[in-house]
Amino acid sequence: MNNDIEEIELLDDYNEQKPEKEIKPNNQNNNPKYFMVIIIFGIVLASTIFLPEISNFIKEKTNNSQLTEEKITSGTLICKLDKSNEKFDYSYLSEFSFENSKLLTFSYTTTTTGDKKDLYDLKEKCELLKSSTKELSGINIDCNLGKKDFIERQLFTYISIDEKELSAAYSEAGGIYPNFSKNENIDDIERNMNASNYKCSREK
Repeated sequence: MNNDIEEIELLDDYNEQKPEKEIKPNNQNNNPKYFMVIIIFGIVLASTIFLPEISNFIKEKTNNSQLTEEKITSGTLICKLDKSNEKFDYSYLSEFSFENSKLLTFSYTTTTTGDKKDLYDLKEKCELLKSSTKELSGINIDCNLGKKDFIERQLFTYISIDEKELSAAYSEAGGIYPNFSKNENIDDIERNMNASNYKCSREK
Protein backbone atom coordinates (compact mmCIF):
# COMPACT_ATOMS: atom_id res chain seq x y z
CA MET A 1 0.00 0.00 0.00
CA ASN A 2 2.79 2.34 0.91
CA ASN A 3 4.52 1.50 -2.35
CA ASP A 4 1.40 2.43 -4.31
CA ILE A 5 1.19 5.79 -2.53
CA GLU A 6 4.82 6.49 -3.23
CA GLU A 7 4.37 5.73 -6.95
CA ILE A 8 1.43 8.11 -7.17
CA GLU A 9 3.39 10.88 -5.45
CA LEU A 10 6.36 10.34 -7.76
CA LEU A 11 4.04 10.51 -10.79
CA ASP A 12 2.51 13.77 -9.59
CA ASP A 13 5.95 15.26 -9.05
CA TYR A 14 6.94 14.26 -12.55
CA ASN A 15 3.86 15.84 -14.09
CA GLU A 16 4.46 19.07 -12.19
CA GLN A 17 8.05 19.24 -13.32
CA LYS A 18 7.26 18.42 -17.03
CA PRO A 19 7.25 21.68 -19.03
CA GLU A 20 4.11 22.52 -20.98
CA LYS A 21 4.45 22.31 -24.76
CA GLU A 22 4.62 25.77 -26.28
CA ILE A 23 1.73 26.48 -28.66
CA LYS A 24 2.82 28.69 -31.54
CA PRO A 25 0.18 30.66 -33.41
CA ASN A 26 -0.39 29.62 -36.97
CA ASN A 27 0.47 32.68 -39.07
CA GLN A 28 0.15 30.97 -42.43
CA ASN A 29 -3.28 32.48 -43.07
CA ASN A 30 -2.02 36.01 -42.29
CA ASN A 31 0.97 35.96 -44.67
CA PRO A 32 -0.97 36.92 -47.92
CA LYS A 33 -2.69 39.82 -46.16
CA TYR A 34 0.64 40.99 -44.77
CA PHE A 35 2.25 40.97 -48.21
CA MET A 36 -0.74 42.76 -49.79
CA VAL A 37 -0.47 45.54 -47.20
CA ILE A 38 3.23 45.91 -48.01
CA ILE A 39 2.56 46.03 -51.78
CA ILE A 40 -0.23 48.63 -51.47
CA PHE A 41 1.89 50.75 -49.16
CA GLY A 42 4.77 50.57 -51.65
CA ILE A 43 2.55 51.67 -54.55
CA VAL A 44 1.17 54.62 -52.58
CA LEU A 45 4.64 55.64 -51.48
CA ALA A 46 6.06 55.41 -55.01
CA SER A 47 3.14 57.41 -56.43
CA THR A 48 3.69 60.14 -53.86
CA ILE A 49 7.42 60.32 -54.52
CA PHE A 50 7.22 60.29 -58.32
CA LEU A 51 3.99 62.28 -58.77
CA PRO A 52 5.75 65.52 -59.88
CA GLU A 53 7.82 63.63 -62.45
CA ILE A 54 4.71 61.84 -63.79
CA SER A 55 2.79 65.13 -64.06
CA ASN A 56 5.66 66.80 -65.95
CA PHE A 57 5.92 63.85 -68.32
CA ILE A 58 2.20 64.03 -69.16
CA LYS A 59 2.38 67.81 -69.72
CA GLU A 60 5.38 67.45 -72.04
CA LYS A 61 3.62 64.79 -74.10
CA THR A 62 0.49 66.96 -74.37
CA ASN A 63 2.46 70.05 -75.42
CA ASN A 64 4.44 68.10 -78.00
CA SER A 65 1.22 66.68 -79.45
CA GLN A 66 -0.27 70.16 -79.79
CA LEU A 67 2.86 71.52 -81.45
CA THR A 68 2.78 68.78 -84.08
CA GLU A 69 -0.70 69.91 -85.15
CA GLU A 70 0.13 72.98 -87.20
CA LYS A 71 -2.57 75.60 -87.05
CA ILE A 72 -3.56 76.89 -90.48
CA THR A 73 -3.79 80.69 -90.43
CA SER A 74 -4.00 81.24 -94.20
CA GLY A 75 -6.19 79.07 -96.40
CA THR A 76 -9.83 78.03 -96.65
CA LEU A 77 -12.30 77.07 -93.94
CA ILE A 78 -14.86 74.60 -95.35
CA CYS A 79 -18.10 73.99 -93.44
CA LYS A 80 -20.90 71.60 -94.40
CA LEU A 81 -24.39 70.89 -93.13
CA ASP A 82 -27.31 68.75 -94.34
CA LYS A 83 -30.91 69.39 -93.30
CA SER A 84 -34.40 68.32 -94.34
CA ASN A 85 -38.03 69.34 -93.91
CA GLU A 86 -41.35 68.18 -95.34
CA LYS A 87 -40.69 69.82 -98.72
CA PHE A 88 -36.94 69.90 -99.28
CA ASP A 89 -33.58 68.32 -98.61
CA TYR A 90 -30.86 70.93 -98.13
CA SER A 91 -27.10 70.68 -98.46
CA TYR A 92 -25.17 73.75 -97.31
CA LEU A 93 -21.56 74.47 -98.21
CA SER A 94 -19.76 77.48 -96.76
CA GLU A 95 -16.21 78.33 -97.82
CA PHE A 96 -14.25 81.08 -96.11
CA SER A 97 -10.92 82.17 -97.55
CA PHE A 98 -8.65 83.86 -95.02
CA GLU A 99 -5.14 85.21 -94.61
CA ASN A 100 -3.39 85.65 -91.27
CA SER A 101 -6.65 84.46 -89.68
CA LYS A 102 -8.62 87.36 -91.27
CA LEU A 103 -11.61 86.83 -93.55
CA LEU A 104 -11.19 87.77 -97.23
CA THR A 105 -14.04 86.09 -99.14
CA PHE A 106 -17.09 84.01 -98.34
CA SER A 107 -18.81 81.58 -100.71
CA TYR A 108 -22.21 80.18 -99.74
CA THR A 109 -23.74 77.38 -101.81
CA THR A 110 -27.14 75.84 -101.14
CA THR A 111 -28.25 72.72 -103.01
CA THR A 112 -31.97 72.06 -102.60
CA THR A 113 -33.73 68.86 -103.69
CA GLY A 114 -37.52 68.62 -103.96
CA ASP A 115 -40.55 69.04 -106.20
CA LYS A 116 -39.81 70.87 -109.47
CA LYS A 117 -42.56 73.47 -108.95
CA ASP A 118 -41.30 74.35 -105.46
CA LEU A 119 -37.75 74.54 -106.77
CA TYR A 120 -38.89 76.98 -109.44
CA ASP A 121 -40.23 79.28 -106.70
CA LEU A 122 -36.80 79.25 -105.08
CA LYS A 123 -35.23 80.17 -108.40
CA GLU A 124 -37.50 83.21 -108.77
CA LYS A 125 -36.50 84.47 -105.31
CA CYS A 126 -32.85 83.96 -106.17
CA GLU A 127 -33.20 85.87 -109.43
CA LEU A 128 -34.86 88.76 -107.59
CA LEU A 129 -31.95 88.95 -105.15
CA LYS A 130 -29.48 88.75 -108.00
CA SER A 131 -31.22 91.61 -109.81
CA SER A 132 -31.26 93.76 -106.66
CA THR A 133 -27.51 93.40 -106.13
CA LYS A 134 -26.16 93.32 -109.68
CA GLU A 135 -24.99 96.95 -109.55
CA LEU A 136 -23.12 96.49 -106.29
CA SER A 137 -19.44 95.63 -105.93
CA GLY A 138 -18.14 92.54 -104.19
CA ILE A 139 -21.19 90.32 -104.64
CA ASN A 140 -21.91 87.65 -107.23
CA ILE A 141 -25.03 85.44 -107.22
CA ASP A 142 -25.75 82.38 -109.41
CA CYS A 143 -29.13 80.65 -109.66
CA ASN A 144 -29.14 77.23 -111.39
CA LEU A 145 -32.27 75.08 -111.69
CA GLY A 146 -31.74 71.44 -112.63
CA LYS A 147 -34.12 68.55 -113.19
CA LYS A 148 -34.12 67.44 -109.58
CA ASP A 149 -32.39 70.20 -107.67
CA PHE A 150 -31.74 73.92 -107.42
CA ILE A 151 -28.28 75.34 -106.68
CA GLU A 152 -27.83 78.88 -105.40
CA ARG A 153 -24.34 80.28 -104.92
CA GLN A 154 -23.44 83.62 -103.36
CA LEU A 155 -19.87 84.91 -103.40
CA PHE A 156 -18.81 87.84 -101.20
CA THR A 157 -15.46 89.61 -101.74
CA TYR A 158 -15.22 91.77 -98.66
CA ILE A 159 -12.47 94.08 -99.80
CA SER A 160 -14.93 95.49 -102.41
CA ILE A 161 -18.15 95.43 -100.40
CA ASP A 162 -20.04 98.36 -98.93
CA GLU A 163 -21.77 96.39 -96.20
CA LYS A 164 -24.51 98.93 -95.43
CA GLU A 165 -25.44 99.27 -99.09
CA LEU A 166 -25.42 95.51 -99.66
CA SER A 167 -27.40 94.80 -96.50
CA ALA A 168 -30.09 97.26 -97.65
CA ALA A 169 -30.29 95.57 -101.06
CA TYR A 170 -30.77 92.18 -99.39
CA SER A 171 -33.55 93.51 -97.21
CA GLU A 172 -35.30 95.03 -100.23
CA ALA A 173 -35.22 91.71 -102.07
CA GLY A 174 -36.35 89.72 -99.03
CA GLY A 175 -32.99 88.05 -98.60
CA ILE A 176 -30.87 87.52 -95.49
CA TYR A 177 -27.46 89.14 -95.53
CA PRO A 178 -24.79 86.82 -94.04
CA ASN A 179 -23.53 87.98 -90.68
CA PHE A 180 -19.84 88.16 -91.61
CA SER A 181 -17.55 91.11 -92.20
CA LYS A 182 -14.17 92.06 -93.64
CA ASN A 183 -11.15 90.92 -91.59
CA GLU A 184 -13.31 88.98 -89.14
CA ASN A 185 -11.29 86.46 -87.16
CA ILE A 186 -11.51 83.00 -88.72
CA ASP A 187 -11.32 81.31 -85.31
CA ASP A 188 -14.49 83.10 -84.24
CA ILE A 189 -16.20 82.15 -87.50
CA GLU A 190 -15.25 78.50 -87.12
CA ARG A 191 -16.45 78.45 -83.51
CA ASN A 192 -19.83 79.93 -84.49
CA MET A 193 -20.25 77.58 -87.44
CA ASN A 194 -19.53 74.56 -85.25
CA ALA A 195 -22.04 75.87 -82.72
CA SER A 196 -24.61 75.87 -85.57
CA ASN A 197 -23.93 72.14 -86.16
CA TYR A 198 -21.73 72.60 -89.23
CA LYS A 199 -18.79 70.24 -89.70
CA CYS A 200 -15.74 72.35 -90.48
CA SER A 201 -12.16 71.75 -91.62
CA ARG A 202 -9.28 73.93 -92.79
CA GLU A 203 -7.22 73.59 -95.94
CA LYS A 204 -4.14 75.47 -97.12
